[in-house]
Amino acid sequence: MKYLADQYGGYVVRLNQPDKLMCDVASYLESNISGQMWLDCVQVRYDKDQTVSKLPEAASQERVRMSYWQKDPKFERDCEYRLVLTLPFTGNDPPLEIGVD
Repeated sequence: MKYLADQYGGYVVRLNQPDKLMCDVASYLESNISGQMWLDCVQVRYDKDQTVSKLPEAASQERVRMSYWQKDPKFERDCEYRLVLTLPFTGNDPPLEIGVD
């Protein structure tokens, strides 16, 4: 905990039920945002830029996840999880921020 606080600021939040948080966020978004969206919770893999013997299939979910679940091995001590969300939007530019009550 001291490492995380030193690295990222004075406060560390521990989620004891990350699946419940994900379900609550998904439920809120389904009720308040129209259109197709997608939500994923993944544990970060610390193998970015490492040599692999075989890549996953190009159109597979695992291959898509590689774009957001990998991080440089030097950050392995962080033991990070990511909540990844895609939202529908109209126009050429996505919103810069989304407010959630």
